[in-house]
Amino acid sequence: MTVRELLRQGIQDLRDAQVQSPVLDAEVLLAHVLERSRTVLLATFDEQVSALMQREYREFVYRRVRREPVAYLVGDKEFYGRAFRVTPAVLIPRPETEILLERALEITGSDGMAVDVGTGSGCIAISFALERPGWKVYATDTSADALGIAGQNIAAFRAAGRVRLLHGSLLEPVDSQVGLVMANLPYVPTGEIRRLDADVRAWEPHCALDGGPDGMGSIRSLLEQLPAKLRPDGVCLLELDPRLFDALDRAVARHMSDWQVLRHRDLTGRERVAELRGFTPS
Repeated sequence: MTVRELLRQGIQDLRDAQVQSPVLDAEVLLAHVLERSRTVLLATFDEQVSALMQREYREFVYRRVRREPVAYLVGDKEFYGRAFRVTPAVLIPRPETEILLERALEITGSDGMAVDVGTGSGCIAISFALERPGWKVYATDTSADALGIAGQNIAAFRAAGRVRLLHGSLLEPVDSQVGLVMANLPYVPTGEIRRLDADVRAWEPHCALDGGPDGMGSIRSLLEQLPAKLRPDGVCLLELDPRLFDALDRAVARHMSDWQVLRHRDLTGRERVAELRGFTPS
């Protein structure tokens, strides 16, 4: 069977199962099995595929039909131009999170100290550290398994001297004040998790999704810790659901009444990143 025939079969199986992006997924999975880029794959349509590789590919397609995410199947996901290792122990990086990172890079100078709270795969902490080599970056998480994956990514990108992993809740493991806090915390209301796409609901870690009854549980806890751990001239960047910005405003007013909350939109025009400041920039 040729690459073209195998792809056609995989696409049809995924389409029949109503997978959202059958063509892209089929191509990515076959490229992974054949250990080549999608560009090379699409240039070798008439190449014969061995029986062993055919069986491996069909197994991947079957798992995708069961809604196992492509990122978990191939073992990595691109974020800010770099491929990060991911497993079901960590949330799969999303493009909208790059908005948070881009804002962090816009507002920071050549050196300082930062924290990535709830680091997961470490994609935010590592990307920031690689783009800002003069900064020392802490990365915290309550999950030892997630920290294990983050550690593998730190090693892969040779960032061990720039990113330090800390096991614990939110800012609790950080023993000094920092100039920047970045956080993509759980913000899905508990009652809405069952309505998420099967790809997310059945496979991604609920501890990285479940934000409590109103989606604000972890965020409120972070706000309580923030004044003691963020420098007076520091900034906190939070990714959250667009529907939660008003609730965030109320929570900030309760905990830090003199702080500003700025809103940044994602590529779809939806409010996605909150910027918290205890001072007015000049």
